[in-house]
Amino acid sequence: MRKTYVVTGNQGKSVFSYYLASELARRKQKVALIQTDGCKPMFRLLFPTKQPVPGRSLGRLLSLAAVTKNNVLQNAQMASNILIFSYAEGESALSYPEITQTNLSNFYNALSLLVDMIVVDTAAPSNAIDAFFLDKGDEICVTSADARGVAYRENQKPQGTQILIRNSPYNALPDVMATFPEPVPVLPYSKALSSLYNGIDICDIPIPGGYRRIIRRIAGDTV
Repeated sequence: MRKTYVVTGNQGKSVFSYYLASELARRKQKVALIQTDGCKPMFRLLFPTKQPVPGRSLGRLLSLAAVTKNNVLQNAQMASNILIFSYAEGESALSYPEITQTNLSNFYNALSLLVDMIVVDTAAPSNAIDAFFLDKGDEICVTSADARGVAYRENQKPQGTQILIRNSPYNALPDVMATFPEPVPVLPYSKALSSLYNGIDICDIPIPGGYRRIIRRIAGDTV
């Protein structure tokens, strides 16, 4: 079953998106992870010790005159058995022309021939790529267990699966949970994930069992 997940929210999107993609790949699914932030080289941020293949970029791909299956593969990085698409170091969304709906459709169609599962790590604020994929997939909204997360949900009114992430061991969790109509999964606070900022690849960072259980529960809906 082919499926697309679009991860939105105000905090923890990129880490959650990677771990969801990794869990799907562990289940022998062919997976693509699309990281749409046009201001950050997300591949380098998640894999600081890995040297990306030069010239491969989501921005470059979506600016081509024609997007085909071959040039989709030629613009992907590979890590953890996942095809990863992101902007490259030293560039931004402003480095390229405006993205057309035709190229987005061709990208989606070509990718659908190559993989079983697509995970989209959206930007903040959202962009044309995010808007396109939100129309194609199931939204998963990850918000922080604090006032900023509540404000994000009130302003954006996200749909689909709602998940809280504890960004501090001191979050007033009962107060934040009361802002949902029904209980939602809570990703535990993890000091280990701060290692991302110390030059350690995300694939080498252990995550709490509670975090992994939520990822596996969501991935379990796909196979």
